[in-house]
Amino acid sequence: IMANSSTSAKVAEHYNEMEEKGLEARTQSPIFYLRNFNNWVKSMLINEYLQCIGRENNDRKNCIHVLDLGCGKGGDVLKWKTGKVDHVVFTDIAEKSVQACKERYKSLRAAYTAEFISLDCSKDLIRDKLQNKDNPIFDLVSSQFVIHYTFESCERIMIFLRNVSEMLRIGGYFIGTTINSSELICRCRNAPNQTISNDIFKIAFDKNTMDLSGDIPLFNAKYDFSLHEVVNCEEYLVYFPLLIKLAEKHGLEFVDRKTFTQFFSDQKSARVLLEKMKALEAYSNKTDVYERIPLSADHVQYEHAVKYLSSLVSSESASPNQNTVSSCRTLSMQEWEITSLYITFAFKKTVMPASARSKLIAENNKNETPFTGKQTGRNPKKRPVNEDDDSEDDEEKSATPKKRAKQRSPQPSRPLTTTSLITKKTTSRVKATVSSSSQPSHSKSVSNSNSSRLVSRSPPPQIRAAPTKSTKPKTTSRSKSVKRRSSSSSNIALPATTTKTSKKGNETHIPSYKKRCDTWSLPNLDNIKAASNTTIRKTRIAHPTKLLTVNAATLKVGGQVLALGENGMRQLGLSANIPERQNAQPVAIPEKVIQIAAGPMHSAVLTDKNQIYSFGCNDEKALGHTENDDEDSDDESEVKFGSVDFTKIITNKNEQIIQVVAGDSHTMILTNVGKVYGWGTFRSSTNGPFGLITKNKIESEPVEIPLPEKIIKIASGHDFVLFLSETGCVYSSGNGETGQLGRISRYSAEYSRHGGTERLLTPAPIEYNRKNLKEKQLVFSDIFASAHGFFLKAEDQNISLGCGLNNFHQLGFESTEPIFFPTYIPSLDGHEWIKFSGGLHHTLALAKDGSVFSFGRHYEGQLGIENIDKHLSEPTRIDDVPKAVDISCGNHVSFVIDENGKAYSFGGGASLQHGHGQRDVKKPEMISSKYMDIKSVQMVAVGSQHTLFLVFDK
Repeated sequence: IMANSSTSAKVAEHYNEMEEKGLEARTQSPIFYLRNFNNWVKSMLINEYLQCIGRENNDRKNCIHVLDLGCGKGGDVLKWKTGKVDHVVFTDIAEKSVQACKERYKSLRAAYTAEFISLDCSKDLIRDKLQNKDNPIFDLVSSQFVIHYTFESCERIMIFLRNVSEMLRIGGYFIGTTINSSELICRCRNAPNQTISNDIFKIAFDKNTMDLSGDIPLFNAKYDFSLHEVVNCEEYLVYFPLLIKLAEKHGLEFVDRKTFTQFFSDQKSARVLLEKMKALEAYSNKTDVYERIPLSADHVQYEHAVKYLSSLVSSESASPNQNTVSSCRTLSMQEWEITSLYITFAFKKTVMPASARSKLIAENNKNETPFTGKQTGRNPKKRPVNEDDDSEDDEEKSATPKKRAKQRSPQPSRPLTTTSLITKKTTSRVKATVSSSSQPSHSKSVSNSNSSRLVSRSPPPQIRAAPTKSTKPKTTSRSKSVKRRSSSSSNIALPATTTKTSKKGNETHIPSYKKRCDTWSLPNLDNIKAASNTTIRKTRIAHPTKLLTVNAATLKVGGQVLALGENGMRQLGLSANIPERQNAQPVAIPEKVIQIAAGPMHSAVLTDKNQIYSFGCNDEKALGHTENDDEDSDDESEVKFGSVDFTKIITNKNEQIIQVVAGDSHTMILTNVGKVYGWGTFRSSTNGPFGLITKNKIESEPVEIPLPEKIIKIASGHDFVLFLSETGCVYSSGNGETGQLGRISRYSAEYSRHGGTERLLTPAPIEYNRKNLKEKQLVFSDIFASAHGFFLKAEDQNISLGCGLNNFHQLGFESTEPIFFPTYIPSLDGHEWIKFSGGLHHTLALAKDGSVFSFGRHYEGQLGIENIDKHLSEPTRIDDVPKAVDISCGNHVSFVIDENGKAYSFGGGASLQHGHGQRDVKKPEMISSKYMDIKSVQMVAVGSQHTLFLVFDK
């Protein structure tokens, strides 16, 4: 079926007829600063991923190839020059735009080579147009403000994504910007005539063809968009969850999605470039109107800046030593109304689609290999290029990268809000001030008025620098404070007077634009929902008369701990001057160890003296003590192991610790009397840390977890914990965004309805799906947690239930939808399972006969099965491993312990944590080193970048 090209023709005609305006005309445009701000966002986004490609592939660092989809008249030509790429292919639907881009490229005399193609990338295949058809390998595909034109039909977006996937090497990135459709729907739904507008833009939905109060189609959801002297044509809504699914079909894995507001907030280190690129407007509210800046502007559009400056005058009048502030930098409210409607996005090519593989096989027969590249599995870090330029449109400069201390899995997008950030110019010294309201707000929105303009809204981004001495904030491993620059735009402060706010304690909540930010009434989505999720009927289990026995795997005799992998947070228990260890090395814990646990970036061990020693990242008090407070210590020669103090909370001398588990930012223990204690906090992708037992309170010392009955086992994922009681009931607490709590619906999890945070933090029984169960009242005998899901074993029944994230079939379901209530897994029938262990996207299963099975994602080799080209939805036996007695998984690695105490591993080698260097291992290989060869392994605990082994002498 050929895609409908009517819209393509209109878009091409519109941009071909648009006249090029000179520099003077652009500076006088009412959207001059809006365009520069958008240009700054693109600059930071492009530089971020160029730097990422250079870090992940040293062999490609100086020969990066870029495909610019929708290049327009060459707005990003200078960005590729600044990024020092080797080759760029520019494509656009408008032939005159491509010619203008070519002229601009010639005028800049860029060092990189270029090719220019005029085509519709949602209709035509780029491969057929390239000069070098044999080897079209690109490291980066950039599509800025283009993809919303392709959602006219499924055929168009599929061809567009096919072009992206075919052009990218494995490990390459696809980045871009587009409309935030959920935000646009929320603004227009209650606006008169489904239209929002001001003096510079207008967006309108025809109610006769698109009623926003009803169902919205996945494709061809058309609206008319006009922007002053720039755009005047039809566009289409982009339903982002659908885009993620379609991208997956083309081997593109979702990496990131941010609103321009969020992106601006994250780019603190690059704010100095805002002024250099003239991305924010100077504003001065002088008493004499003739001295105001800008003089001719409608100052109603700068009320947020006026209020901010007034608040500064009031505060500074109380401090006579401070200089008076009379100007700041900002955007007008009209410009921000449209700029805040956009998002950035990024995908990574992780697998070759079937169509490309077949073509590759044919070309390989001719001894040609058009697809190369190595996948590392790491997400990009923020490190813009450090280079200046004086161009009016595209000036670039780098910023120091922020170290990403933890490896996170993809999570649902956060509800979106807008905050105010103000910048001012001054000759005084700069004071770094960050308001507590910089955290995202999730309060209810203020509804729109009957005006065609948005009335209840958050102000545009503005930056400020206060003229007082600086107080250096304490730095942590997750968020290093950026060194202060001499520019006046290096720091942030948030005014509290621009929008209606509600205060509770020291928190300021700024209302968002909407009540439901990412929910559409889309019945068409039913055909891609999980069948097991459509018939959920929950019931709580009854308490049986039979009491289960404690099944926590605690050894009676203590052993020694070995560690390998990355040591950036001292999570290996080694000194800070040892950045990593490829081979396992002893950890000098002062007592014999009987159990080990590893969170993503910290470690905890239980000794035979009833002590818990913890080490690693302590940003959110996951260690339970202040000793060895991550990497900020000046003493790098030795590690001081801190023990957790339980004297304040455990008074019974006969109460002994029998189990320890660790998560993302929390640690918990179980005692022999059935009590559970914990410290740290749970986290979510939307709210960050939100407490352990009390809302928004991080527990720095052990606290008792309130549970209604005696607990016999605990299991921890990254951001949630399961509790198995002696009566066979399973309780859960923590984050439930992807179904990992097993008792909260998708809607309640995403929008904190029906009890909010308190409901998440209060342990409550899971509620399982009774479909296909012969016995409707189940008693559970064992629990197993993965990163974002879990498995349950039913007592006296050879059945297993699963719940949580399932995007790579890691729960054993054919569907890839998350499971929000524990559901019977038919694919696990036929074996008596002893243990399940899961990483981010894969699972190992240990059968009673010692055989090991795997299912889920296969990219890095973590399934231990060679020569597979698809993810596995059913358990598949791993043949290359002896009879096993234990299994364990990290994010993208797997471990097996055989009956002789030998450890085998397989999976990704990016963090050195599997003991075989940096290479990806596709099948089980025995770990061999000086210490591993002379020890017998009894237990393995795996973090995001490190691994612990509990070993004994042979």
